[in-house]
Order: sequence, then structure tokens, then C-alpha cells
Amino acid sequence: KLKFNCLFTRLYMVFRFSRKMAKKIKLDLIDLDVSVPLSENPFLDWTTHLFTADRTQYIIVTNTFSLLSIIFPGRGITGESEFITQTLSMMRQYMHAESFELIFERIIVPNIRQIFLSKSSDRRVTGSMNKLIDIAKYYLLYDDISPYETSRRINEIPMSYLEHATPEEAFPRLKLKS
Repeated sequence: KLKFNCLFTRLYMVFRFSRKMAKKIKLDLIDLDVSVPLSENPFLDWTTHLFTADRTQYIIVTNTFSLLSIIFPGRGITGESEFITQTLSMMRQYMHAESFELIFERIIVPNIRQIFLSKSSDRRVTGSMNKLIDIAKYYLLYDDISPYETSRRINEIPMSYLEHATPEEAFPRLKLKS
């Protein structure tokens, strides 16, 4: 377990896992530390969850601060390394397509050398993610659109967690904590 103290610099990438997601990639929740503090860089703190739509597993990776979410199929992701590789690849694709490429290349990429895994702990974030998942399931099942297009659409939904801003509006406005 990794314990943090006040002197530890908090510029690192964090993935926070739901129980379902941790189980999928065979992470022992007991080994995941809930004491990993929020990253000082809000672009580097993400919460993950696993959901099923029409017997297909999907992973949702959501920025903990802005709720910007990326959805992709969970097939073939069975371990920590596949999860990190696929997640970063999907983040790159999504952010480049949605004009967030500078954020990805200048802020996220330099900080992926140090990635910490933690339990998800903010119920407001997981509650918002569950709402986004319900909407995503509708798009995936009834509108028959791709996970990328589903991500795009859910990021255009005003969220009460964001004081009715959309995740795509909130994400580029994030600022480093001082």
C-alpha cells in the first residue's frame, strides 16, 4: 500500500476504481489505498467503472473534477497493464478528436510515468457517473451509436455536480490547485 504524507508532491496520474472495474482487471481492493489524495493537477485524476449494455462490457473513465468521460469496450482488458494502455490510447484518441490534444500532450503525457491506483471514494462522482452510464446505455442500445459518439454525447449533458455546466465545458476550465 502506498501512503501519502503532506510533503509528497501530488502531481501524478490517479485512476480510482469501482469494485466491478477492480474485479475485472483482478485488482485486490484491499491492496488499493483510499488515502491517495486528489491530484493537485485535476487533469490527472480519473475514476473508472464497468458497465454492461446488451451483454457487452464497457469501461467508462471519467475525470474526477469535470466528469469528462470516455467510453470504450472492455473486451480483452484483463489486467492492470492492459487497462492503463487501452485507457491512455482511448484518452489520446478522444482528446485529439475533441480539441483537447494540447491538454493531453502537455499535461497528461508527461505525468503518466507515475500512475497510482485507488478505490473510488467520492460518492458524488460515482453517482454522476451512474447517471451518465444510464444515458450511455440508451445511446449504445437504442440509438446504436459507437462508444466514441456515445462519449461525445454524454459530455454535452449539463450536470448538477458541475452547477449545470457540461463536462466538455468544465474540462478545459480546470486549474491547478495552489
